[in-house]
Amino acid sequence: MFHGQTRGHDCGEDLFNIFDDYEFKSEYVTIIVTDTTASMITFGKTIRNERKIEHGFCVDHNLHRNCILAFDDKNLSRSERAMKSARATIEYFTKSTQAMTKLKNFQNSSILEKYSEQKETKRILQDSRTR
Repeated sequence: MFHGQTRGHDCGEDLFNIFDDYEFKSEYVTIIVTDTTASMITFGKTIRNERKIEHGFCVDHNLHRNCILAFDDKNLSRSERAMKSARATIEYFTKSTQAMTKLKNFQNSSILEKYSEQKETKRILQDSRTR
C-alpha cells in the first residue's frame, strides 16, 4: 500500500490516493484504528482534517503502555520496590525448570481448593507482549 515514506502525512495521502483510484467514498469509513507510533498521530490528524475520518489507537497497545507506567515502582508511591520484587520472584520460576516443576507439583498435590479444583496447573506470566 505505501510507496516511499512512512511518515503519517504520507500514509494518509497514500490512503487518499487509493480511495480516489477506486472511487471509494470516505464517508463510508467510520473509524480507522492504528498502532500507537508517533507517525500514526500525524496520520490520524491528516485523515481527520482532510477527509473527516475518525482515528483511534489500538486498545491493546494503549493498555500495554498504561500498564508499563502503572506497574513501575517509580510511579507507585510507598511501593518499596514491590514490583521489582515481584518480577524477581517470577523470573526465578521462569528461568529455573526445577523451581517451575516444584511449583506445578505443589499445585497438583495441594489440598487448597483453588488448586485442587483447577484442570491444569497455572504458570507464572510476567509480561504480555502486544507486538
